[in-house]
Amino acid sequence: MFDSAFIEKNTVGYEGLKTHLAEQSLEALADAAGIPVGTAAGSGGIDKGRKKIIVCWAMGITQQKNGVDTIKEIVNLVLLKGSLGKPGAGLCPVRGHSNVQGNRTMMIWEQPPAWFLDKLKEVFGFEPPREHGVDVVNCIKAMHEGKIKVCFCDGWQLPVGYAGYGIYGGRHAEIDA
Repeated sequence: MFDSAFIEKNTVGYEGLKTHLAEQSLEALADAAGIPVGTAAGSGGIDKGRKKIIVCWAMGITQQKNGVDTIKEIVNLVLLKGSLGKPGAGLCPVRGHSNVQGNRTMMIWEQPPAWFLDKLKEVFGFEPPREHGVDVVNCIKAMHEGKIKVCFCDGWQLPVGYAGYGIYGGRHAEIDA
């Protein structure tokens, strides 16, 4: 089921993991996961005969109280299967949220650093605005307070996609979106 050669060459702590897992009961693990014991028992064979796996996840995994621990276990599973560094295998965090994708990859940020604005000016030949904008929370707050007249959202419905939407009661309907 596991890739022993990969584990030996590329990981540490495998023997400790085996010892730790042997001390666990399926019932306790199922209870901690909030799933029936039968579901937990059946899930162990999902990838049993597979040589390569890809595990994808999105914000539902990352943005919850056990997100970090959950992702650590996803990574552990992929390591146990030896599914890193080979075609058709690996980890796939799905980053579609505009703040994550924009800030991390495309440098779309409400407070871009001066070096980035300088580079924009150099490469594209225009003077970008130097005033800082607002983040999601403060954007919706400004909508609620009537301070924003126009909101352009490319690929995301800002007021609806924001988890705190109910706090502001739909004020976005009063702007030119």
